[in-house]
Amino acid sequence: MNPLHRASGQQKTWSIEPPIPDEVMTLLIFGGAFDPPHNGHVQLPARVMEEIDADWLLYVPAAHAPLKKKGPIASGADRLAMLHRALDGQSRTSVTDAELFRGGTSYTLETLRQLRGRLPDDIAIRLLIGADQAASFHRWRSPEEVIELAEPVVMLRPPEETAETLLDRLSAHWPLDELTQWENRIVEMPIRNASSTRVREILREEGPQSPSLARLVPAPVLQHIAEHRLYASP
Repeated sequence: MNPLHRASGQQKTWSIEPPIPDEVMTLLIFGGAFDPPHNGHVQLPARVMEEIDADWLLYVPAAHAPLKKKGPIASGADRLAMLHRALDGQSRTSVTDAELFRGGTSYTLETLRQLRGRLPDDIAIRLLIGADQAASFHRWRSPEEVIELAEPVVMLRPPEETAETLLDRLSAHWPLDELTQWENRIVEMPIRNASSTRVREILREEGPQSPSLARLVPAPVLQHIAEHRLYASP
């Protein structure tokens, strides 16, 4: 039996829902605040999974990102619920509450160590990050160990919209041989201007019924936002 499942009985532990099947050989991990999740969070990782021939995609909503001054606006429970709604019907996809369960600052290193300790040794792990995260990767906790545990896969996104601009930023922090490795980690994906920050702005200004949000956010997520009055102006 795959060890990554919700514990039975009264013992509380972090979970992966649905569990990762035993036959998975390459697991793609995608973390973030998902505050709220939008269409880019759903569509682009699925395309990356196909691009790198991964078998399964695991979403990891963070409790609090270490390089962000402010924490998420919506609660962990709401963000987890919205993510499940956004991904409803997506095949070969799971969500884990590992970082929400752990609480505090969410370090990717700790999450990867937890997963590596509970996954079969023959499963390869890849870590999907945006170009902005790649540019600050040298500031992550033990970045070299993170790479050993899960080699990054990088999606270009503003302000780094080309491989050249990203590599230029990386050159200040990584030697030439490692820059070549970073270049090989970049996957060509459509550039999406959608962001959770922009979605929250529209929600505050126009509310969840805004026509522009229908193009940016899955309908079940907008329904959850409306039902729970999330991101409304104070």
